[in-house]
Amino acid sequence: MDIEEVKQSAVEYVELEADTEVESIDLADSFSHFGDASYVFTTETTDDEQSEWWVVAGETPTNLYPKSQFENPDYVFSFHTGLMSRMGERQLKDMDEPPEGEKYDVFISHSSDDKSKFVEPLVRELNRKGHLVWYDDDELEIGDSIRESIDEGLSRAHCGIVVLSDSFFDKGWTEYELNGLTSRDVSSEAPVILPIWYQIGKEEVMEYSPSLADKKAVQTDGENIEQVAATLSSAIKSSIRAQSDRFD
Repeated sequence: MDIEEVKQSAVEYVELEADTEVESIDLADSFSHFGDASYVFTTETTDDEQSEWWVVAGETPTNLYPKSQFENPDYVFSFHTGLMSRMGERQLKDMDEPPEGEKYDVFISHSSDDKSKFVEPLVRELNRKGHLVWYDDDELEIGDSIRESIDEGLSRAHCGIVVLSDSFFDKGWTEYELNGLTSRDVSSEAPVILPIWYQIGKEEVMEYSPSLADKKAVQTDGENIEQVAATLSSAIKSSIRAQSDRFD
């Protein structure tokens, strides 16, 4: 990410949102939040009532805050990340499916045995990071055809998280989902399958699928959902960038 481009974008944002003219803008601090680079700028404007602003920009929605309300960059960035997380989660709760013509960010394939302890908390954490996840508990309704719903989810997602576990290897539906993702992965230039090794090691994965064992994976016992979600969020964004301009 070019800092000068981010700075110019911040200037344009302030002048549009605050209806004023920026006289100066300087980088006050930079932050890395779950692997995403963000910057806090301090700006001077021609506005008589509110001339000084903080602007947060980078790999986060751009926003501006009066300098009089926050004494340093760390305070304003902490407030910004909390606000963006709450807004993102609220928007996703109100969104049953992607807007027309768009896709889910990610499909999640998992065993129902891993749902309550690992998958549900992971999905909610990805939601908080702004990702729209096709997740069977959210998408399937009484009377739906499971196979048709899964096919729709697979076709309408940019990529797929596969939660590999001892239980996963014993389920028929998980194999069906994985076959669908594998077909897309083979024909795509962007990574489609994002594996998680949940409470298993390479030996178990190798026995089930040597090709999956060769893929870079997140290995976890499920203890740090937040960190797993942060790693996956970066991978999801990379996959989407290769297929669209959503995160450009």
